[in-house]
Amino acid sequence: MTIRFPRRKIETACIALSFGLTAVLSVFIILLMADKILDWDIFSRMVERVLGMIIACVGVVLGACFLIVLMVNMSISSISMERMAGAMEDRNADRNGR
Repeated sequence: MTIRFPRRKIETACIALSFGLTAVLSVFIILLMADKILDWDIFSRMVERVLGMIIACVGVVLGACFLIVLMVNMSISSISMERMAGAMEDRNADRNGR
């Protein structure tokens, strides 16, 4: 059974999404930490809660992107190993057939 889907495009999209979300997440975390440590009160309590939820959601999406990229790379690696094993079997069969 073969499933055809654009592995490289999915991998590229997940990596690009991960970079963007990591940048946004870093900015939010730095702002929230500065707000807490320095008592700046940049954000109201409600905004802090919303930002906390956004950070949690972005973290979940980043984790999912990581797992997708990992699975796609494992799939690409297994396909490559199957091809190499098949090529080695063909080469060994040619040598034994002589």
